[in-house]
Amino acid sequence: MIPKYSFIIVFLLIGAKVCHAQNTYQQWLKQQNKEYNQYLSQQDSEFINFLKKNWIRVKVNKGINTFHKPKPQQPVVRKPARKPNESFKIPVNPKPRKRKKSVISSPKKSNGTLSENSKPSKNKINESGTNPVKKNVQKPANVPRSFVHNINYFDDNLSVIYNKKLNVNLAQKISNNSIADYWEKISKTKYRFSLKRALILDRNRKLNGWGYAKLLYDIGERITDGNRNATYLFTWFMLVKSGYLARVGFENNKVYLLISTSNKVYSTPYFYLHKPDGKFYVLLLTHDEHEPSKPMYTYRGSYPGKLHELSLGFNNLPELGNSIGKKVIHFSYQGKKFALPVEYNRNLIDFYHYYPHTNLAVYFSSKLSKAAQETLLPKLRKLIKGKTETQSANFILHFVQYATKYETDQKQFGWEKPFFPEESMYYPYSDCEDRAVLFSYLIQNLMGLKVIGLKYPDHVTTAVKFTVPMKGDYLLYKGQKYFICDPTYINASIGESMPRFRNVPAKIVYAH
Repeated sequence: MIPKYSFIIVFLLIGAKVCHAQNTYQQWLKQQNKEYNQYLSQQDSEFINFLKKNWIRVKVNKGINTFHKPKPQQPVVRKPARKPNESFKIPVNPKPRKRKKSVISSPKKSNGTLSENSKPSKNKINESGTNPVKKNVQKPANVPRSFVHNINYFDDNLSVIYNKKLNVNLAQKISNNSIADYWEKISKTKYRFSLKRALILDRNRKLNGWGYAKLLYDIGERITDGNRNATYLFTWFMLVKSGYLARVGFENNKVYLLISTSNKVYSTPYFYLHKPDGKFYVLLLTHDEHEPSKPMYTYRGSYPGKLHELSLGFNNLPELGNSIGKKVIHFSYQGKKFALPVEYNRNLIDFYHYYPHTNLAVYFSSKLSKAAQETLLPKLRKLIKGKTETQSANFILHFVQYATKYETDQKQFGWEKPFFPEESMYYPYSDCEDRAVLFSYLIQNLMGLKVIGLKYPDHVTTAVKFTVPMKGDYLLYKGQKYFICDPTYINASIGESMPRFRNVPAKIVYAH
């Protein structure tokens, strides 16, 4: 029989080991925090001192328009529809020379100061919309004195982590000194737990650069109780700490978030720090704000370290939950009426609604949600089954011509807004670029044919590379014939372009 005191000894030994392990862990955590704060003092103090003195006044340029001419108020109708019986070569603009992109990033240290000029980041983000920046994030193991709260992110309930000290007191008068003071105060907090959680959400939800910036803004809005300037400063701080090339400016006591991106951003104020390079856009993350129109103050140089441009393109569709909407698309073809019930992701529609207006290639290369794919594609695939290649393409072309009514963005929204494919499943109206994007997606996914997107001063359309001989209006791309397929030219067949564009050089904005 084991003596009773033996159990007591064993229990005490186990307790001693547990206490020792806990003390060891606390000592390790304390040492990690100490080393972390030392690292901050070496990197952030330099930046803080820099913020106090290196500010300049820059002229803010008005955002550029996508189109050089206003789009037609009414769609062009082909009467009667006909099948082309001859071929006509459409002119194409020469391929534009690529501008050397020099980005103010990855600054080098020199005698304790920040460099105003630096080497371009190797991980460039192309205009077609892919972001090569990979984030390897580990889940936070410990969250001392922190709090978990939920935020509503495009109707998706997300749990975020933050410490109350992240709600830094901000001076009412915005200046370079108050912004430097903000950076100093927040850099001393336990922000890294909130940052890691945000990066995990970014990765799990497959967000792109803009989606991540918007996530940080929504977190910041909760932390600061809706203080606009503090929210933008929080977003800026977290973006920079995430490795993005972001900065802030101020004008009329308002803080503005500024980003560098290789994507073009239309209808958005911008300025150059080192013309013609160093272009920064004003990124508004809520729709009810006025854009800055007067010169603003910002700083030269960047935070030390390797920074990347913010991408407006997509590697994947954002995963924002599955709030499903339903719609029936009515159209007729060759005297027969069709009604196609389709579904779409409401959360994705909300995500896209105020999305920055960027390169058409970003829209052309986007996809439908799983809900839209599984309801629309099988129905269309069934309807073209047994048809020839040209018959199938004509059916799809006619479907897009009549799936929604034509209306300009100015009349429907009050601003220029190209659609992602998902949005054509939701909105009752569309214009030329919206139809071109949807038609391109359907042709690629239903028929596997190659498509290019074409842009004119006031119009967007597509051209398709068919595998069978045919006649019609075409252009040459990489030595191959691509035949015009215009989903805005009502009743037109494949190979038939609007007469007024037959002799106008087209610009290729997307190639599959």
